[in-house]
Order: sequence, then C-alpha cells, then structure tokens
Amino acid sequence: MNNYFLIKKILLIILISTLTSCVISSFDDPCSISGKITDSAGKGISSVIITSKSGSLKDSIKSSMDGNYKINFINGGQLNLFFSKTGCTGKSSDLVLLGGEKKVMDIKLNSLSEDAYFKVGLKDKTILNIGEIFSADIRTNVSYKYESKASWITCTKSGSDLIIKCDSNETRNERSTIVILKAEYNHTDTIKIKQSAGPILRVLDYLGKNNTSFPQTKPFVTFSREISVVSATGSNESLTYEVSDDKKTVSFSNIKLNAFVSMPVKLTVKATDGIQLNFNINLKLFINSTPFIGING
Repeated sequence: MNNYFLIKKILLIILISTLTSCVISSFDDPCSISGKITDSAGKGISSVIITSKSGSLKDSIKSSMDGNYKINFINGGQLNLFFSKTGCTGKSSDLVLLGGEKKVMDIKLNSLSEDAYFKVGLKDKTILNIGEIFSADIRTNVSYKYESKASWITCTKSGSDLIIKCDSNETRNERSTIVILKAEYNHTDTIKIKQSAGPILRVLDYLGKNNTSFPQTKPFVTFSREISVVSATGSNESLTYEVSDDKKTVSFSNIKLNAFVSMPVKLTVKATDGIQLNFNINLKLFINSTPFIGING
C-alpha cells in the first residue's frame, strides 16, 4: 500500500515538472538577452549600438562603459540583433528566445582596420600593340584610389573591380607603365603593364584602292610592316602568292581580273611581333573617280 502512494507521488511530481517546463518554454512569458561586447584584446567596448528587431518591432540600446548590455522583451520569439559602432565591423545575429529564457550572448567586434582586406588578382599584364581592355579583379571591403601617369592608359571602377583600357601602340618602341593602388588602412599595391612595340599591322594599299586607270602590275596587297602569309584564299580556293623582298607586299600572279569586276580575297598574315590578323579585300582593276572601298581588317 505504501508503495502505491509512493508511485502516485512520483508521478504527480513528474506531471508538475512537465507542466512547469511547458510554462517556461511558452513564448508569451517575458525573457531577456544580455552579455558583454569586447574588442580583439578582450576589452569591453562602450557605446555600441545594439538594434533589436522582432517582427515589426524595432528598438535599440547602447552598451555600458565596460561593454555590458541587457535587453528585456515582453515575450519570446524570433529575433535579430545587430551590433554596430563607428570604426568597427558590424555583426548580426538571428536567434529564437523562449518565454522566460534569460540568454547570455557575448560578442566580439573587430575594428575596420583589423578586418580590412585588399587583394589584387592581376599584378602583371602584357598586352599586344593593338590594345586591350581587361579587369584587374580587385577584391576588397574598403575604398581605394588609383593613379596612372601613362596617357595611353584609362582606368575606371566597376564595383570593386578596376577596368583598364590600353590604347594601341603606334610607336616602334615597347612601352610599360605602373598603376598605383592606394586603399584605406595603408593597403597599397601596383599593377605592372607592358605593351609590345607597334605600329599596328594595317593594309596600306591594294589593287583597286587608289588606282584610277588600268595598272600594269599584277594584283597586290601592301602592308604597313613586315609580314608572313599564313593563308590566302579567293573564291574559296587557295591562291598562289609571292612576298616582296621587303616582306611588306603580297602579289598574286595567278589571279586574272576583268575590268570593272572585283574579286574578294581573304588574307591571314602574321606580323613580326607575332600578331596574326585576317583581312578581307576586294581586288579590282579599274576604279572610277569615286574611290572604291573594300577592306575589313
């Protein structure tokens, strides 16, 4: 009989504990969150703004002189806290508070200088004399400035990236420059750019460009610098060609042109600087007073 009452008493205690636990976990009861905000050295940070947001409700407080804070809520639920102070990297935290819960959460805030990063993905770039546009691929969380004294370089920002445009090199000399990058918190870097010598390979003359009468020469194409022919085709057939002694003119002895009829020729050539280009040219025996234009380079 005594055992019966003992078992009944134990079951009653368990039931009361369960009911009490349910009451504590209810979202309707008041709750709180507190803690200490410190720097990387463990020292408390004062006047940190702690903004709490729960649903449509929003409020904020400041940490004490020693970095302590405490926020009371009339009930539990989902919550977002954001810790911020000028000169520090802000920190956000999402959490759920149960009714009656007194949660302790310590926070460490780093200074902006500690968290600042500035990484340049491209340090050296070699470009052809025809010019190029490329991205320096900069990854950073701070602002920066750039400096370039070369007149043939144009820099623009796109987000955090730096877009660099290099003009064509019309000189016979190789040229180079350095883009200097200066970011906040003493971060610096450079981008070295080198461009091959020019001038750019172009077509200067060809049969049918400026001629105003029947020429006595065979069909030809003259370039601005020495070249080697990679391929020559006309009417979808390979053409026989000769290269002049100065390696600037390509002649076609097997092309027979009729007056007033043009023949499209595709030339793929390579300059001495290794640049390979395609040219589509219309060769023609006779040009009237209006110059005939027929080239795509």
